[in-house]
Amino acid sequence: MLTSLPISEVFSSIQGEGITAGVPVIFVRFMGCNLHCKFCDTPYTWNFQGTNFKHDTKTWEKVKYNKADELTTYSATDLANKIFDLAGNSIHSVVFTGGEPMLYNKSKPFLQLLKLLKTYRFRIEVETNGTIMPSEEASSLIDQFNVSLKLSNSGMPERMRIIEKTALFFAKNPKAIFKFVVMEEKDIDEIKKLQNSLNIPPGKILLMPEGRTEEEIKGHAKKIVKICLENGYTFCNRLHIWLWGGEVRGV
Repeated sequence: MLTSLPISEVFSSIQGEGITAGVPVIFVRFMGCNLHCKFCDTPYTWNFQGTNFKHDTKTWEKVKYNKADELTTYSATDLANKIFDLAGNSIHSVVFTGGEPMLYNKSKPFLQLLKLLKTYRFRIEVETNGTIMPSEEASSLIDQFNVSLKLSNSGMPERMRIIEKTALFFAKNPKAIFKFVVMEEKDIDEIKKLQNSLNIPPGKILLMPEGRTEEEIKGHAKKIVKICLENGYTFCNRLHIWLWGGEVRGV
């Protein structure tokens, strides 16, 4: 039974992606993931020494991380107090990210943390890969699910990255939006197939250019904007990349 929460980082910043981009938030980055996408920009949450995971998009990402150096464990109360201290009187939103925070959504400390945050009227977003079904209790306490279903460009097999029952749950959930990382035009065919099979309204789909630098983002952006105009999707920028680049933590 989980008695504490495994956390990589807790910090204040602005939301960099999605429909709330630019909003001041407290980020809580959870350790661990059930996927290991080759373009992941937070490998320090899962790509640990002793694993066989491939992560091959940039030289600086090919390292294996020491889990003990990256991990801090918190009780729900201690983590809530850290969030409150960072938020002060000016920040009223929390984003759970990772890694994959939904790994812990049925645990007692996760649910306790949600209840503490809602007691103080925080708005809670969860960044998820959309493969893990939220419990009824967790779902009732979370305000927004930012669902990033992974495409074949992630390097993950479809049987691991698309869990139909869970994806359908999010597709029907008014709290959920879908963000897709786009690297090439062929990715759009996959997105349209998922849209049709899951019956996702185009207004719930955000397209986000893959990239770790401002130049890489710009290189994909104009093509993606054109696709959004043609299909009724929303273009999703990556403000944190534009502001700080892709190698800086805690922003």
